[in-house]
Amino acid sequence: MQRNDPTEFYEALCSSFPQASVFAVNSEGEFLFDRYQDHNRWASYCTVSYRKEATTVLFGDQSFYKIGLPFNETLQFFIFMQENSFSDVFIPANMVDSLAKMVASLQREVDKSNQYPFQSDYALFLDQLFYASSASHITYTSLLAAKLGIDLSLHRLVCLIHVQDREGKPLVSSQLFYALIRTIKTNIASRDQDIIGLLGSSRIVYCPYVAKGFFSREKLENQLRILATTLMHTYSISVSISVGLYAQHVLEYGQSLRLAQSVLRYDNSTIVGCLVFAEDHLVEYMLQVIPKPVLDHFLGYWLQYLQDNPVVYETLHALVCNDMDIYSTARQLHVHRNTVVFRIEQIKSAFSLDPLHQDSDRFKLILIYTYARNLLSKEQ
Repeated sequence: MQRNDPTEFYEALCSSFPQASVFAVNSEGEFLFDRYQDHNRWASYCTVSYRKEATTVLFGDQSFYKIGLPFNETLQFFIFMQENSFSDVFIPANMVDSLAKMVASLQREVDKSNQYPFQSDYALFLDQLFYASSASHITYTSLLAAKLGIDLSLHRLVCLIHVQDREGKPLVSSQLFYALIRTIKTNIASRDQDIIGLLGSSRIVYCPYVAKGFFSREKLENQLRILATTLMHTYSISVSISVGLYAQHVLEYGQSLRLAQSVLRYDNSTIVGCLVFAEDHLVEYMLQVIPKPVLDHFLGYWLQYLQDNPVVYETLHALVCNDMDIYSTARQLHVHRNTVVFRIEQIKSAFSLDPLHQDSDRFKLILIYTYARNLLSKEQ
């Protein structure tokens, strides 16, 4: 292992046990990494034995868990925490042991990356970041981020860059993907805290750092459209970009990525060359996360009504497309304004909703229409 491995292990322990006293003792009895400057308090309990320890010790009238773990054959780490922190000393002891194995595993991955440049710790970091699902994954991801100098407390947007050939078929050349990533980095004024890379074998993710959680959509949209045009002209490919939501916590990256993937399916037209923002499709996202039996229970009656009354469905489609504006809806349907007013009265009566004057009713009607549209499009 590298010389900085004990430091990484120490930082991981401090992150996992923020209230504990953590330090290491070398063979000469010297104390290292003492963040609370309290090693003198525990010196009598820290005998280097190079054996694993998990026990309970008394300090004054208080009881503490003591966990000892040999590390690198030259150090022994000691962790002291109040007994009420966990129900059993073996719970934190196993956590400490797992952290040590993670640090060792990380070093093995780095060693592999020296032989295979594209299987780097950055690629490993991306895989962990977007698929983290447990506390151990989060800790491992944080270790990788710290090693790469990436601050995971910052806000970022998750953008998915979807590329195909001109005929809409998937690309298979890994070298082409790495060339695309290099071109993206060249054309986007990326900062040190931006995340850009290949996820798996065919998905490119771009996560720009957003100061204080705010961004100019117009500026970002213009930047991404220029990027897509550059990539299409340079490599003779088709490019679509979907923008997910903010991610600040590790687990939010995977959620935002899945949302960015799904919004490309919301538009029934071709996705080639499109730019889609997830924030414009939150109703569709709700319909994805709410179980279908629940949707059928609450929306089934209205769905059947729209199936039995295609004119009402057509009117509802035009109303949603025109933000409930009567005049624009009439023009789209090529009917008189009074005809639209009459149909709206039908909708109000059938649905017991007033979408023109009640925001909650308008949202519910849009939810009903979107659910019906998705189901009816699958039946065609």
